[in-house]
Amino acid sequence: MVIERVMGKEEEAKTKRERAKRLGEMVRKAMEEGGSSHINLTKLIISPSQFI
Repeated sequence: MVIERVMGKEEEAKTKRERAKRLGEMVRKAMEEGGSSHINLTKLIISPSQFI
């Protein structure tokens, strides 16, 4: 099962949890003020024509 693969005690589960944690940290940094996603969203709001 998928839950066992993520929540289990095997090395694969540990690896998946560590990767998920790193990805979560990357997302949080991107959304922080000055982060890449924050900057892009701000640009989109200010000047939508630059994305067309």
